[in-house]
Amino acid sequence: MHCFKWMSVFLALALVLSMTSDATAAQRRRRARAYKKPAAKTMVPGMWGGPHIAMQVTAAGAEVEFDCAHGTIEQPIRLDINGRFNVPGTFVAEGGPVSVPVDTGARSPQKVLNARYQGRVEGKKLILTVLIDSGQPSDPFSLTHDNPSGLTKCY
Repeated sequence: MHCFKWMSVFLALALVLSMTSDATAAQRRRRARAYKKPAAKTMVPGMWGGPHIAMQVTAAGAEVEFDCAHGTIEQPIRLDINGRFNVPGTFVAEGGPVSVPVDTGARSPQKVLNARYQGRVEGKKLILTVLIDSGQPSDPFSLTHDNPSGLTKCY
């Protein structure tokens, strides 16, 4: 009889330890989920427009139209935790008051320049800056999602 008493104490102790172990493991899983790095968001697809600019964003990148130029972004535009992005792209001056460099080896008289598109999205608002061939950044463009552009195309 005395043996059964010790056995029941041992079983109760084993049960308490296993419950504590399960609770500790559950706490570790909850903590791990809480500290996971948030997944990168991509920019909302659709038309973003503003004065002198229109930007058609897709899951694969974007087509950008300026008054006297155009450009492309050929990768998804991923936003960091603060809504910022910095992606490579292209820029092509179309004419107008801007002198267009000519690439004699190309079929087109327009030269495709490397560019960086940097911006910050806050809700439906986007502030965008363009850096062409590591040069001076453009003045910031202010765009709004689902807003028509205010383009005045050069001819």
